[in-house]
Amino acid sequence: MTTQQTPHGGQVVDPIADSVRWTSINYPLKLVIAGKSWVACDALTYVADLLHISAVEIRIFVLPSASDGQTETWQPSLRQTATQLGLEILDSKRDIARLEADVVISLEYDRLLSKTDLGRARAFNIHFSNLPKYRGCGTSVWPLRNGETMAGVTLHEITPGIDDGPIVAQRHFSIPTFLTAFELYRLYNNHAFDLFKDQFDTILRGSYKLTEQDHEIATLYMRNDLDFRQVEIDMFHLHADQVRDFARSLMFPPYQLPTYKGKSVYRVDVINTVNGHDHHQIGFEIHAVSRVIVKCAECWVRLFFEPI
Repeated sequence: MTTQQTPHGGQVVDPIADSVRWTSINYPLKLVIAGKSWVACDALTYVADLLHISAVEIRIFVLPSASDGQTETWQPSLRQTATQLGLEILDSKRDIARLEADVVISLEYDRLLSKTDLGRARAFNIHFSNLPKYRGCGTSVWPLRNGETMAGVTLHEITPGIDDGPIVAQRHFSIPTFLTAFELYRLYNNHAFDLFKDQFDTILRGSYKLTEQDHEIATLYMRNDLDFRQVEIDMFHLHADQVRDFARSLMFPPYQLPTYKGKSVYRVDVINTVNGHDHHQIGFEIHAVSRVIVKCAECWVRLFFEPI
C-alpha cells in the first residue's frame, strides 16, 4: 500500500478501491458550487443555511453554468439564487485556481474541469446515472430509450476523463414505464440533492471512501449521439414497449415533444394483447378523442395528443 501527500497536508491511501481519503483542513474552507438547475440551487441554499446556524465554517463561491439564466425560467437560476443570498459569483472556471479553492462540487455544471482549472482543489461531481453506465450526455434520454428499469445518481471524484472518477456514493431508484424524460430529470435533481446533503460533511472533512469504477462495463454517450430533430414516432415494426420507450425519451416539454404525423404527443402507453387474437396489420390506426391507437409488431401503443 502506498500513500501520497495531498495539497492539504493529508494523505491518499491506495489502492483506490474501498480506500479512505482524509485531509487536514484549514478554516475557513473555500467551497465552490458549480452548476445549474434545482440540484445546484437547493445545494447552495442548504449550505448557506448551514452557515446561518453556524454549522460549518466555510466561504462559498458560486460558478453558474453558461446555460444558467439571469432569472428563473422552467428551472431555477443558480446565478439568481447566489445573488439573493449575497454570495460571490465567479466569472469563469479559471477563477477556481486563482482563489485557491479547497473543494469544488459540480452539480450539473456544463464544462469539463481540468487540473489546471482546479488548482489544488479536491473536486467532485454528482452525475445523473448509475455509473459506470451512462457516462456523458443524454442521461434523461438513453435509460428510457434502452428500457432500463433502474436509474440513479453518483457522487464521484473529478478526473481528466468523462465521468470516470472513483465513486464516493450512489443513490438508486426505479423507473416506472410511464416516466418521461422530463420527469426523470426532476427525479435526478431530487435524488442528487439528497445525496449531496448526505455526503456533504464527509466531503468537507475528506473522510470519504472511494471505489474505482468498473470500466469494463462502462457506457458513454456523447452530445452528438442524439438528434432531437428526429422526433417522429414511426417505428411500429418494433414491439409496442420499444415504441413507448422511444416516445417518452423525447418528452421534455421545455425543449421538445415527440410527434405522430406532425401532432405533438405528450403521453404514451401500451395495450398488451393475447397472442392469436390480434390480426391487424402493423401500423393499423384506430382514432379516438385526443388520441390514436396504433398496431405494432407486438401489441398496441396509445399516443395522446397535446391539447391545442
